[in-house]
Amino acid sequence: MTKKTKCIVISAAGIVLLLAFIAYFYGNHIVSQQIAQNLEEQLPDNVNLTYKDLKADIVRGTFYMSDAELALQDQGINVKFASVNFSGIKLRKLFDGDTIVIGNCKLRQADVLIDNSKRQTKETKDTLREANKVIWVQNFNLIDSKFDFKDEKGKEMLKFNQADAYFVDLFVLTAPQDDENAITYTFVNLIAKELEHPLNHLETLSVGKLEADTTDLKLNKLSIKPKFSRDQYQQHISEERDVIDLDIENLTAENYEYSFDDEDPFFKSSAITLENPVLSVYRDKRMPDQTPRKPLYSEMLRELDLRLEIDKVQIQNAEITYEEQLDKNPNPGKLTFNQMYATIAPVYNRDASKSQVNMDAKAQFMNHAPTEVNWKFHILQPADQFTISGQVNQLRAQELNSFFINNLNAKASGTVNSALFNFSGNDVRGGGQMDMNYDDFKIELINEETKEKKGLQSFLANLFVRSDKDMEDTGTTEINVTRDQTKSFFNYWWLMLKEGLKQNMLRFGAGNSETNS
Repeated sequence: MTKKTKCIVISAAGIVLLLAFIAYFYGNHIVSQQIAQNLEEQLPDNVNLTYKDLKADIVRGTFYMSDAELALQDQGINVKFASVNFSGIKLRKLFDGDTIVIGNCKLRQADVLIDNSKRQTKETKDTLREANKVIWVQNFNLIDSKFDFKDEKGKEMLKFNQADAYFVDLFVLTAPQDDENAITYTFVNLIAKELEHPLNHLETLSVGKLEADTTDLKLNKLSIKPKFSRDQYQQHISEERDVIDLDIENLTAENYEYSFDDEDPFFKSSAITLENPVLSVYRDKRMPDQTPRKPLYSEMLRELDLRLEIDKVQIQNAEITYEEQLDKNPNPGKLTFNQMYATIAPVYNRDASKSQVNMDAKAQFMNHAPTEVNWKFHILQPADQFTISGQVNQLRAQELNSFFINNLNAKASGTVNSALFNFSGNDVRGGGQMDMNYDDFKIELINEETKEKKGLQSFLANLFVRSDKDMEDTGTTEINVTRDQTKSFFNYWWLMLKEGLKQNMLRFGAGNSETNS
């Protein structure tokens, strides 16, 4: 269960807290016939409650309410529900305080709105807090219910349209001490549908269906979507930013454990699997350059305020598209990977003995060229050392022209039989070797302003491009680059690949230009 779904438990438990107190009070002190005339005057001033039907049985310890609406005015909580059933209500002495024990609670078709913008800052001294009770619900069922959470400014935080949940041993302290948790519980299972959570003012996360039990978590139809079209998106930002569009058919976490306590928040899983993810990344290079430093992934994980212990992450049948829009180009340059299968293991950001992350991936590059990549980095080494190596085979060079025109001011034709690279680096500098074997490879240099072919210069450039280059002909091609720390790791990798392409294709450095990635 994720941090967001924990809100379901806390909010539902808060509702149960108040209803249980009402149930106990009226079930033991007022006979059913008197409830209607006494209920309004007995409730705390900050609580409004309306209902159609209410029944209490003192002897059997049961309480039933239907077609009700409950509002805690100073807490920004409003709940409508079809019915709530309590059974097995009794009072026990636990140490020096009272414990209200409820054997079973069923809350059906609740429609819950929690608006933190309406929450009062001062502490409310109502009769519930002053009672200093412990409420113990032995079995709690939440059935077919909706939740809507809003932040301190009244903006949507989390919303979902249907939830069924089961918990045991739900304990609620009405007046907890500073070192006590107000709500504790043992989670059994949860099914929630149509979840929505705004990540920021630009993107929204949604989940079609969430299923969780004590060992496994499954998210179906998970997506991250921009709130605006590509052109509109640029109007809401002041500098370059990736426009992310992500769909994942299924995400599962096996043998998961979690805690979000302030002292040691953590998430553990023996295996996380992403099935059929489709990721599109678009960047408009016409926007001003980003200025803040971008940490590498090793530093991001090292500085994360959450302890991760994930043995393995598996990516199955992924599709990835990266597009760049540059000046005066009607269409963005595009790179694609599909049929990608990858394993990332392990991901531990607090254990030095397991801090090396290893990723092995296989994919089709530009929908046709078999590609393999191995990427290793250390999370707990501050220098952020990494290695990345791989091979691309049988690549049709013209498939890259939309990207080459934008980044190298050149067009290419022919076939790259194989391109091998082996790079290493840290947060500052990187480099290594890259070599290519190709057939009938030709280059046409492009005028940067008009995007037209430079005939004579292209002819001269091709004098230095061998039509059939064997790797053993020239030996190792050495590459050295300096990282632009305002850009991502993938820009860093592209700098090395670009330098390798130039050195392999143009022996005298034709086509020299700076990257815009």
